[in-house]
Amino acid sequence: MNSPRGLAIACLFSVALVSCAGLRSGDRGRVDDPTPEVRILSPADRAVLKGSEVPVQIETKNFDFAYSKATTPGTETTLPEKYGMVPQEANAGHVHVYLSPYPSEGRTGRTFFMVTTFEMPNTARFVVKGVKPGTYRLLVELVTHDHTARLKRHPRDWPSIDMITVTVE
Repeated sequence: MNSPRGLAIACLFSVALVSCAGLRSGDRGRVDDPTPEVRILSPADRAVLKGSEVPVQIETKNFDFAYSKATTPGTETTLPEKYGMVPQEANAGHVHVYLSPYPSEGRTGRTFFMVTTFEMPNTARFVVKGVKPGTYRLLVELVTHDHTARLKRHPRDWPSIDMITVTVE
């Protein structure tokens, strides 16, 4: 690439990369950069818990918790208010938690929970109550203010989720 044409192409490519760093994805808002991460600190994967409560602690990275900006959640049969209509704020949003029977063969009773407060900028503790005995998948997902999945910086970036299996006795 020592030719003038090669140098011009390299310069144009560099300018395109720099200008794409803050690229908007249609009307969906700014993409995350870097991609936010969430991790379930407790309970441990495959933990066996006694009683009817599942105490959970999560930690986030590259993510600003902003529950106060979340639109009204939906129900089992309706979408959340303004679903897919609020532009994503890069690296900000709220947390959805799902507790689903596993394996689901004939079992119902998925529990949905929204984390409403963080203790520190990146840590939350909460308890899912009224859990019946059985084995469950606990999934934690970082979402946008309108409850949709996050816009990733790159298609190969891992989604902003974490999941474990727990048994309640």
